Amino acid sequence: MRKITKLRSYLKLFGKKLLGYRKRWNYTNGRIRHEQNIIFIHIPKTAGNSITAALAKADPVCNKNRKRSPKIAKHAKAFEIRCLLGEKIWNKYFTFSFVRNPWDLMVSSFNWWRQKGKQRLERFARAADKIESMDFEQFMHSRYGRFMINERYGNYHDWLTEQGNLIVDYIGKVEDIDQDWKKICQINNLDYIEMPHKNKSKRSSYRNYYNSETRQIVRERFKWGIERFNYSF
Repeated sequence: MRKITKLRSYLKLFGKKLLGYRKRWNYTNGRIRHEQNIIFIHIPKTAGNSITAALAKADPVCNKNRKRSPKIAKHAKAFEIRCLLGEKIWNKYFTFSFVRNPWDLMVSSFNWWRQKGKQRLERFARAADKIESMDFEQFMHSRYGRFMINERYGNYHDWLTEQGNLIVDYIGKVEDIDQDWKKICQINNLDYIEMPHKNKSKRSSYRNYYNSETRQIVRERFKWGIERFNYSF
């Protein structure tokens, strides 16, 4: 939480000047669609690659002809994107994100580190090696389980709110992804494109990973999201 608060302060102070500092981050512009007036906030492990692919297919403008955006991190939080793009664009565009059952989310993050973390960027290799030697209970007691989703610090309210206020127009659920994606297409007059399934990790049911103690860690950490989106174990 201390790191998140510090980053917010930097963004408020320096705004777009901070882009130089962000060069070490993983960039993507596919989540900001100026021709469609859409901004997608991609929380890790919430089907974001599939959603981005569907957005691209639904966009009639080819990439080389699209309006460019500042280089923004793939998993940037809503307040970061709003700060870098400016209030005028943020308020004009339709903003949306997806969430997922937090107990399922953390099992997916655990398996992402073990199966794919090393493949993404070299700077993740040391963390991936460390997590590879952990069982799930150890993972949940570590900073990776208590404070992070994949390589990013934060919980749902960190991605979706600012100063306690929800700043995203529409929040879908991964569990209802086809239904919610249809609504997003209808709201924005997009041709409905069937959602592809990308970046899936291989594992059994999330319930098999937990004991009473690790269930409680997730319940306390994601209290805001569990209550707001009506999730249960």
